[in-house]
Amino acid sequence: MRRRTQLLVGIVIVVLAVLGWTARRAWQVRSDLTAAQSQATYVQHQLTAGDAALAENALPTLRNNIQRAVNHSGGPTWAVVQHVPVLGANLAAVRRTALAAQALGRDALPEATAALHIVQRDKPVHDGKVDLAVLSQLQEHVARSAVATARARSILGTSDGLAIGAVSSRVDEARAKVVQLDDALHNAQKALRLAPSMLGADGPRTYFLAVQNNAEARATGGLIGAFALITADHGTLTLDRTGADGPHQLKTALAAVPFDPASAATWREAGSNVAWYDANLTPHFPDAARNMAGLWTAQSGHPIDGVLAIDPLVMRQLLIATGPIALADGFPVTADSVVDFVAHDEYVRYPDTEKRKALVSGLAEALFHAVVAAKEPVKTLQGLARAGSSGHLLLWSAHAEDQSVLESTLVGGALPKKDLPYLSVITQNYGGNKLDYYLHRKVVVTPAKEGYLTVTTTLTNGAPTGLPLYMHIRADNPTGHLPYGQALVGISVYGALTSEIRNVTVDGKPVKPLLDKDHGHPFGTFTLELPRNTDVVVSLQVREPKGTLVYHQQPLMAPDELDIQVHHRIVGS
Repeated sequence: MRRRTQLLVGIVIVVLAVLGWTARRAWQVRSDLTAAQSQATYVQHQLTAGDAALAENALPTLRNNIQRAVNHSGGPTWAVVQHVPVLGANLAAVRRTALAAQALGRDALPEATAALHIVQRDKPVHDGKVDLAVLSQLQEHVARSAVATARARSILGTSDGLAIGAVSSRVDEARAKVVQLDDALHNAQKALRLAPSMLGADGPRTYFLAVQNNAEARATGGLIGAFALITADHGTLTLDRTGADGPHQLKTALAAVPFDPASAATWREAGSNVAWYDANLTPHFPDAARNMAGLWTAQSGHPIDGVLAIDPLVMRQLLIATGPIALADGFPVTADSVVDFVAHDEYVRYPDTEKRKALVSGLAEALFHAVVAAKEPVKTLQGLARAGSSGHLLLWSAHAEDQSVLESTLVGGALPKKDLPYLSVITQNYGGNKLDYYLHRKVVVTPAKEGYLTVTTTLTNGAPTGLPLYMHIRADNPTGHLPYGQALVGISVYGALTSEIRNVTVDGKPVKPLLDKDHGHPFGTFTLELPRNTDVVVSLQVREPKGTLVYHQQPLMAPDELDIQVHHRIVGS
């Protein structure tokens, strides 16, 4: 009996010693990772500010803190304790975090710093020309940084639900940041790989630049309110023409445009005999871009090599780099004012439609020249990167080899080809006015039975009184009297490839939407009258495959207010 007691006491002492050792080591790892996080934030801030020297000076301290975390979370004792229920899951999660941080601090951030040195020293964009040799150097560093970030993402894996408490939340936070960085770097890597051919390394290429106005929403952003033609020849960019929508610029006549058989019947019907105002009714940007390319060729007789779509939010990012731009009448447009100017203020300031459109076209021209001058190359590239990662900048190529790469990026704007959990709420302005400047959307996603999600979207039309006629007048020729400021909204909800949609209601009353598929993605769509200062609540259930839900934010004036109560990530905005 005494011997058993001594053995039990001995076991307890060993266990307590191990737990004490583990607690001390865990505290050391926590201290190391906290210090590393602080240094990483500093390095990121310096990279964003464009100071490669300060970022590089901070890297040794960052690497030392990370290496200590790796050392303190390693060894046979730590490995054994990782198998202890509950406690072990937390220790394993901490170890994975330290190893992921090592991949970032040792490889990814130094390569990003080296890329910034090149941008500062060699200026890839200057005097209207993109230096393709410099882009090649950047591609090498970005590719190595992307490999390291992908390794960190793989180490962190997906949330397994075993870690608990503060450890679980911190690991989930780290994972989300690494996923975001990994996506951004891989998109940048693909962009740099495509850049030489798309910038005319093999001969001139001509692009149609569509300026979308989100105040009159379309699936890919907004109505095409202005345009430009740009030629790229061995990196030299030339602005050939600018213009605006209207009978003398983008002609209103319908044109037959080839369509993709996989596109939705709803959009295919429009696309077979399309007009500029409905060219981008589909959220699948390759289809929208083909419509624009076909329309321009039908109008001008000249084929184009690609379509680039931007909106006022992209202009804001670019004006941060270029500084203010003056219109032809001297009126200044700044990064802080351009979104409101294009979507609202221009209609108040310039009641003469022709004058207003000429000035907006002039704004696009002045912005182009300011961007290609690239006095602040780091800020210019950062602005383009932010615009691309937010979904407000979209690109399509008529060249199949380039397009096959673009479709796998957010900039390509294509609907996903894999059957993964996917959700997107699309609203479109069917009233031909600019009331989407005042549209607010709140989307709530909650789990339901049988693998379904309940998606509830509250639409609010916040239009005030006293608007210019151009902003609120209905162009859909409604019959009878309509209250002032009432909007006509088309709403579509897209799911994954194997999704099913059911139980659709508007303000609690069942409705029967048009059900269709767009490149394999089921969606339901219908039209709503949206009175001013009134909420309209749309609810439905959509069955999704298992996994992390991707919510794709439509490029609008303002991103949705989201309450997603399942594991998810947000793409865009």
